[in-house]
Amino acid sequence: MRIAAFAWLSEQVNIHGDVLPRTALAQGFIFEDQRIPLVSPQGIFKPKILHEYPLSITTTTSGHYDDGFTSEGLLLYKYRGTDPRHRDNVGLRNAMLHNIPLIYFHSVVAGKYLAAWPVYIVEDNPKSFTFTVAVDDYKAVVDTLTLKTARPKSQKRIQISDDCISQLQSNKDYTSAVFVSECCTRIGSNARFAASNT
Repeated sequence: MRIAAFAWLSEQVNIHGDVLPRTALAQGFIFEDQRIPLVSPQGIFKPKILHEYPLSITTTTSGHYDDGFTSEGLLLYKYRGTDPRHRDNVGLRNAMLHNIPLIYFHSVVAGKYLAAWPVYIVEDNPKSFTFTVAVDDYKAVVDTLTLKTARPKSQKRIQISDDCISQLQSNKDYTSAVFVSECCTRIGSNARFAASNT
């Protein structure tokens, strides 16, 4: 199902360009006769079809969680609440333990998001109620999921800096794929990174 979600996101970018409507993301796509949304009001989202691992995580400009980035461009994603045993936090921790790829949506202004996939939880820090998240090599992940082999420890990452986020928040041309690619340093040409609209 995750490969289908990644493929659907790629198709939407090909159809609409980098800016995707939230209505499309919330409506999602059909998989095995079930509708699979990619987003919901919750930051950590698991569609009904999935039993254990979330599909996506989201940072919003209006949210009360203090997500941020490391100097290396890794995302510091806050727990849901402060209970490490909350089911959403457990889901992300299990995704980390089993190398499960996710989708990340980042709001840059109200109604505008960046979408990155696949992303991985690479560290869990219960003391700061934070997960560390990295973007990985898309092709390697799809090959791994298709062949059901162990995921290689890829060093390819897309770095998302605070400068990038600041520039995106102040720039008026959110539809420009060139602008997005200039703001975000691409490491690994197979990774997917796109702006999306909600």
